[in-house]
Amino acid sequence: MDIYNNIVSFLEMENTGALLIVGAWGSGKTYHIENEVFKRLRTGGNPRQCIRVSLFGVKDTADIPYRVFQAFTDQEVSDMTKGKVNWDKIRDWSNRIYNVFPKFKEFVDFSPLFTKGNAAYSLIPKEIVICFDDIERATETLNINDILGAVNELVENRHFKVLLIANKEYIDNKFQKAQSKSDNDKVEPDKQKELQASAKTEKDLFYEKVVEKTIVFEPDILAIYQGLVSKYGDESFSAFMLISGQQAVVDPAKTNNKAYKKQLLNIRTLKFSIEHFYQLWKLVDTKDASDEKSVNYHKLHNYWLFTHAISMEQKIDQLKYEDDRGLSKSANIIERIMLEEPEPNLFEIDDEEETIEVADTDYVESFKKRHFARFKEVFVFYKSIYDFITASKPLDIASIDKRAEETFNVKNGAVHEASEILNTLLTKGFWTYTNEEAPQKLSILFSVVENGEFNDYVSYYNAAVFLFGFKNLIPKTEKEIKDAISKGLSILTNRIPEVSFITKSQVDMLPADENNGKWVKQEIQNNINKRIQEDQKKDIEELNRLFETDINAFIARFIGGNGNVIMYFQTPVLDKLDLKKVGERVQHLEPSDVMQLYSLINFRYGNAFNANITSELSFLEAINKGIDTLDLEKALMSNQLMVKYLKPCLDKAIERINKCISPIQKLPGREGD
Repeated sequence: MDIYNNIVSFLEMENTGALLIVGAWGSGKTYHIENEVFKRLRTGGNPRQCIRVSLFGVKDTADIPYRVFQAFTDQEVSDMTKGKVNWDKIRDWSNRIYNVFPKFKEFVDFSPLFTKGNAAYSLIPKEIVICFDDIERATETLNINDILGAVNELVENRHFKVLLIANKEYIDNKFQKAQSKSDNDKVEPDKQKELQASAKTEKDLFYEKVVEKTIVFEPDILAIYQGLVSKYGDESFSAFMLISGQQAVVDPAKTNNKAYKKQLLNIRTLKFSIEHFYQLWKLVDTKDASDEKSVNYHKLHNYWLFTHAISMEQKIDQLKYEDDRGLSKSANIIERIMLEEPEPNLFEIDDEEETIEVADTDYVESFKKRHFARFKEVFVFYKSIYDFITASKPLDIASIDKRAEETFNVKNGAVHEASEILNTLLTKGFWTYTNEEAPQKLSILFSVVENGEFNDYVSYYNAAVFLFGFKNLIPKTEKEIKDAISKGLSILTNRIPEVSFITKSQVDMLPADENNGKWVKQEIQNNINKRIQEDQKKDIEELNRLFETDINAFIARFIGGNGNVIMYFQTPVLDKLDLKKVGERVQHLEPSDVMQLYSLINFRYGNAFNANITSELSFLEAINKGIDTLDLEKALMSNQLMVKYLKPCLDKAIERINKCISPIQKLPGREGD
């Protein structure tokens, strides 16, 4: 927004107050005024000298005249010498000379000109335009009314042209707090309403006597976005980012959510998101990135959506590295076909929403609506991108690409037709297809489900909802659809490398409100549990071997590291080891083994403890039994570490589990099983 003409109009009129320029934090108000408006004012047909005075760090209103004088002299010297003379040194030497002549001080006091007080204003030409910035920061150390009193001195008594740069909401909030405190301190509660009705508030007086006009600054975000993208000098990057699909992500005009619109106007956040995405861009395959029909474009567009979304949320402290508020466990799901709704919009958004801060229980859906559903795009959680943005961890391009290809079901460089159909149904609505197309698309979906061609369980759940909802269009009976789903799930379960913790969590979060939804979820869980049990048999053999031969590798299976994914996070498995051999192995631990066991117990039964793994008490007791057979007074490094670290941690873990289980679960003789 060009506010130059508004400011010129104000400067050319007789004024009784200051011009207040308001805008959101981070919107570039100060930069625009200093580098665009002031530059034009200094070189226009009626040149004006302009100075910006920062109030940041001011602790006494008597310092404000000195700040103004300092800004004026710095500008004068800059104009005359192009920065070759340091006026701070001139002022400093003037004070030194003044202090050298004590007798001279008896007759003439020049200190107000160089230190504090309104006398400094007498040295400044009346034609100067004074612009005060950082008012919000000054209110942290000064009373808002004192600051505004100083501004009023310049406007009413000294007749300067004054501009104020501020965040209006913050200033109004300060007035509200000050008024509330004043009322509570000086007025009886019964009289507060009467006084408020009969007297003007300090805020009213401020806008009446100190501020003559208020103009709102809103940056041209798309122009700024285009400039930021172009600065990298990367033609392929610019070409991709300047496609309308990418620009729409940052365009405030694309949302009516007031709080979200403000955040989109924050230039710092915009820079942050573009910079992080460019680092990703340099590492990924960008072939055919500008071809909107290509797989690569589809993937890169989804990466950009996710990068911008996480950047936005992280900047307003909604997300942290250690807490993604359930995003990693979430999936794109459709619970039912909502034919009874007159307005067919599966992702209806409250456009008048005033805030983007919501409770954890509602956060995931709010996040997906705000950042993905409004663009009719599928939400995908990329852990590596999330960690890169929130904790500056290195990007793992292989895992990012794998996640995208699994989600979009990429086969031989192309998105599987059934995945495109399912994504269309999910994001654009089932009404997208014509009467002729709908049966064809649903038949393709049925075939893919039956043949187990989807790569994830959530896709089967979503496909099932549409197949059951429109079974008369295929046409298939409910039994035929169930048989096809069971067959496809069995194929998928046998094909996938493993059932990850995130996969299991996503399935656990699937809704099961209706009969068919409940059946599909149970069928998926049955397949997962069967696969976990089969994998456990193999894993237990390997875990027994590792505990005996390589405790470091054994521990890595449970706490991560060395390229290992955390296994059995909420699933008990350690109680199924050969506990007799566990006790025997504990008798021959090296110092590093002791500390590795300490790390495992501290991690698994400490802050990350889950009540689902209480059966592993027998594993801890086996370790305890092994330690009890040792002579811990023997001078060995491992013994000292056991006494100082392992044993106390072990005792706390056992105590914690015992508090969680009922007496009937504490069966004797389990440690020897």
